Amino acid sequence: MSRFFVWRELSDWKAGDLPMSAAVAVGIAEHFQVRDAMLISSKLMTDGEVDHEIDRMIVELEKLRKDAKRAIHADNGKVSADVSSRSDDSTL
Repeated sequence: MSRFFVWRELSDWKAGDLPMSAAVAVGIAEHFQVRDAMLISSKLMTDGEVDHEIDRMIVELEKLRKDAKRAIHADNGKVSADVSSRSDDSTL
């Protein structure tokens, strides 16, 4: 399971809703609470464990970067298509 996720502001947007620009945010799906800190890894005790965990997070975040950009483009395309269809309908 991915530790991070892309939150889409327009995930519930549907045709006919007020047009708006797409926005995303990166969320943390999994964490550990220790006192007042939110940790995103278990305890790391060796150089190798640190390297492995950070490398894994980098790979996951690089995938998330692509997913977030795709989501922005898809959501903006959905809104744009709806606005265009409304414009076409109003000229009839």
